[in-house]
Amino acid sequence: MKTILIVVVILIIVVGVFFSHKQHRSRTRTDSDPVKSAEVSQELRHLILATDYTKVGIQQFVGTNQVWGVVMEMGYPKATVTLVALADGSASLYFSSGGGFIGGVGHETVRKAAFRMCQVADPFVPACSPAAGFPFPGQGFTSFYILTKNGKVTKTALENELGENKHSLSPLFYAGQDVITQLRLVTKNFK
Repeated sequence: MKTILIVVVILIIVVGVFFSHKQHRSRTRTDSDPVKSAEVSQELRHLILATDYTKVGIQQFVGTNQVWGVVMEMGYPKATVTLVALADGSASLYFSSGGGFIGGVGHETVRKAAFRMCQVADPFVPACSPAAGFPFPGQGFTSFYILTKNGKVTKTALENELGENKHSLSPLFYAGQDVITQLRLVTKNFK
């Protein structure tokens, strides 16, 4: 219950900021402050990666490795894209340059895709390394942070290898792509 409350509060704040910004932007036809927007994205990223599940009441775990979430980050020339998928069905997408989508849990297709990504991540936990820090991936790389009851683990691979099914983590990459697709479908009216 505590997790849902935290997610709802964060969602209300972000949605409020988003809609007030959107109304302002439609009136002024200017872009938002990219520095401030990037800072919000950085804070959201840090929040999920630094979360101690015992302190925020996370109660839903998947598989034998007790996965409660997956963070998939893709490095591009001008930004890093961060996807967050939680076992409770929450999903968010942030851009290091600012902006993104948060929540997603209100849509069944997003909930199912986020939960499925956690299921797909479970068997990869033993092949990952403990996450000592959370650096952004370099350009052309994708990093995975699998959040488990026993800690956070990570693995990085070339995005081309993942996309061409030439890496063992390709199924996890494709599960993440499905979450992104579902988020885009339910948020297409907010672009």
